[in-house]
Amino acid sequence: MLESLKAEAYEANVALPKHGLINLTFGNASAIDRAAGIFAIKPSGVAYADLKPADMVLVDLEGKQVEGSLRPSSDTPTHRRLFLAFPEVGGVVHTHSSHATAFAQAGREIPIFGTTHADYFFGNVPVTRRMTPAEIGGGAYEWETGNVIVELFTARAFDPADFPAVLVNRHAPFTWGKSVAKAVEVAVATECIAHLALMSSRSNPRCRPLSRSSCISISSASTARAPTTASPTAVADDSFLKFEIDPSARRAFGESRFCIYLGSRNRQSDPFPRRYSHPDALRSGDPKAANDLRHLVYQELRRLVAELLLGLLLSPAAKSSWTPPPVRAIRSPRPPAPRVCLILGSA
Repeated sequence: MLESLKAEAYEANVALPKHGLINLTFGNASAIDRAAGIFAIKPSGVAYADLKPADMVLVDLEGKQVEGSLRPSSDTPTHRRLFLAFPEVGGVVHTHSSHATAFAQAGREIPIFGTTHADYFFGNVPVTRRMTPAEIGGGAYEWETGNVIVELFTARAFDPADFPAVLVNRHAPFTWGKSVAKAVEVAVATECIAHLALMSSRSNPRCRPLSRSSCISISSASTARAPTTASPTAVADDSFLKFEIDPSARRAFGESRFCIYLGSRNRQSDPFPRRYSHPDALRSGDPKAANDLRHLVYQELRRLVAELLLGLLLSPAAKSSWTPPPVRAIRSPRPPAPRVCLILGSA
């Protein structure tokens, strides 16, 4: 039954160790026949060297094992969840390749530093939120893993074709494509760019990711298509500085310190502003205007930090009624100046 599908899944699975993506038996690949509503996946715990096409297990989209004497991979529910959520996907690959998994375990996106990355992705390789204890220990961990992936792509309006891989926080990468062979290719690319990102960061700690417009230009040129991910809404008034207290910074970047981020608020492809020591928004054609804007930023920063520290030093009774400084907007002496946000978050 569906021998060609099993052969396709087999070829993809045995390709993974050949590309150096597999340690022990960690990882698997699956291929789906959309017309039949059935996918073939690697059996659980079988060494890659011992695999045969006949060993591939057939599972339907309801989760029922259709054919095969061996147990399907323990990651089968995750594959099934992705096939259900992403109807254009024809194959899914899961590995524990070292460099990509290092980013996943650290809960960090893989930053897009160059064209190698942009050939496959329209931005950073995204990472899911951390799973809750209930999701991990509730008896459906693999299905919930698929759920947090789908949740991320839904919340950020990502098209799976624009971002054909994801890092599961504290776990490892999943990749996909129109075919399982393409999903294997993306898995190789994801490991490669993760390795390159680490080396780039070590070679130049001040290296910054490409802008979204650059990602789109490079990716569109290499794939002959524009991204289908929803475009950010343009900001109508760019002539002011805005300062906010943002609790999302606490959730995203730690709970033990103040988080200070300076950057363009127009970067809505990410849920939180990235860290910029010299943000793109200050790189205008008029150096005097940029310097005026920097002066205003630093002046307001000192005021905000002083007020925040004062609030932390208040007595517990007073602290309970203390509120952060209000949002302030000030006009640049040389409008229109770039819009810049200073985001402060505290534990």
